[in-house]
Amino acid sequence: MKKILLFILSFFIVKENFTKHHKSRHHSRYRYRPYYRSYHRPYYRRSLPIFTYYSTNPYYYAASTNNKNPETEKIEAIEKQIRNVEQKTKKVKRELNDLYEKKDQGESVHDQLQEQLVNLQNNLASV
Repeated sequence: MKKILLFILSFFIVKENFTKHHKSRHHSRYRYRPYYRSYHRPYYRRSLPIFTYYSTNPYYYAASTNNKNPETEKIEAIEKQIRNVEQKTKKVKRELNDLYEKKDQGESVHDQLQEQLVNLQNNLASV
């Protein structure tokens, strides 16, 4: 009889140990972290109000300030110039294609070709 009672009691003990840390589904399985339905929002940002949501991201402030790194400003200026030159050269290439088509039809396009060459050289010199 004792053994049977102990056997039954052991079930309760085991069950109690298993359920000791068990919480409802509104707690996460990790300690100290309340359950939150949105899987993508990290724990340490949840207590912050919406307008400081990105405050843990260092680039968030860097992008919002006018005090940019001078190195990056130089690089951006150079990239901008390169893009401008690329656009100009694309335009010149289009005009050159038109000129080549005219040449194939038998027109004289020497002066215009010379002009486009000067344009290309100016574009490259402006970098």
